[in-house]
Amino acid sequence: MLDLDRIRNDPDELRQMLKSRFVDTLEADSLLLKDALRRDLAAKSLAGKARRNRMSQQIGELKQNGVYGEEVLVITSEMRSLGSEIAAMDMDIAELDDKLEAFLLSAPNYPHASVPVGKSDRDDEEVYHFGERHGAAREAKPFWNIGSELKLLDFDGIPESGNIQSAVYRGLGAKLMRAVYDFIVDTHIQAGCRKLTLPYPAISDEKHEGEPLSGQDQSIADLYRERMLEDDDLPIRRCAVSAGFHPDSSTDESMELLTICRPGDSYAELTQMAEQTHKALQLLTLSGRVMLRCTGRMPLCAAKTFGLEVWMPGSGHYVNLAEYSNCEAYLARRLDIRCREPETGETQLCHTLLGSGIAVHRTVAAILETHYHEDGSVSVPDCLQPYMHTDRIR
Repeated sequence: MLDLDRIRNDPDELRQMLKSRFVDTLEADSLLLKDALRRDLAAKSLAGKARRNRMSQQIGELKQNGVYGEEVLVITSEMRSLGSEIAAMDMDIAELDDKLEAFLLSAPNYPHASVPVGKSDRDDEEVYHFGERHGAAREAKPFWNIGSELKLLDFDGIPESGNIQSAVYRGLGAKLMRAVYDFIVDTHIQAGCRKLTLPYPAISDEKHEGEPLSGQDQSIADLYRERMLEDDDLPIRRCAVSAGFHPDSSTDESMELLTICRPGDSYAELTQMAEQTHKALQLLTLSGRVMLRCTGRMPLCAAKTFGLEVWMPGSGHYVNLAEYSNCEAYLARRLDIRCREPETGETQLCHTLLGSGIAVHRTVAAILETHYHEDGSVSVPDCLQPYMHTDRIR
């Protein structure tokens, strides 16, 4: 949610932001007109109410002095007419408030100065890569061929679709998927995240128009709605696990990350969030890269987003595994999540960060393609062997 005071202080900044996020800047002009009208009506309503109070007081004084005639009737009639005008203005103000709030909730966040302006993945910037760039397995094959040959995956008769989320896991394939999932969750916990398991009822269907949150992101953050967080509470790092959060995914369970911190710590937390997953992929002996998303590819709530992509040697391209966004005060403003400024003790909005968590299906696909051997087997990365109880899938 945007800050209306910031918009009033620098409307040109809003126009430039909307332009960089490829939103029609006419929306800014419309907002400013509505805000000016709303403030004008509020001033008139306030003045009208003050005048009505004076008139009411005048009537009382007249009656105390025994005056009940024409003079009182005239003032009473004027009061009623003024009351109707005030009621109409207050209705207009309420309507304008709804429109202003709708814009503030749906408009994108201001991007960080380091974020490149652009619309497509070609406009993203590589921050760094890890592992062997464009590395290939000994005999590169796409994961659907490997999975089918080893009887790990079934694709319901359409393996050429290449969509691992449509696969049915069986045998060691199911075991590998669970091993990756448990390993990633354990990695987040070891890095200081507290695991939450959220039931279906915790997912809210309520969603503001244009709001870029998944149901799970919303429910995690809602746990801290209208909270004043003390020094001992921060930073809050959570790894949430639940079923059915993503309607476009066949994943039985998914992971989402949430961090709430002081404003001055949020960009260090963003780097740490991305590094945490990067290290997990290194332990899985996978190659990949961290990308800085351009303005047109960030979630609307984000001020800066890192995308973590893994190299698929059998398919010959990168795929997105996870994204991590610093939303700064955007979400905390809507949810009223606050903390105290350490030096002055004044209250301030916290910063929130959201992470999508690693896409387990795609990680499994990358493992199959990266660790495939000419004899048709797949090596199990060392970090997964305690979960799998084997070092090779044959």
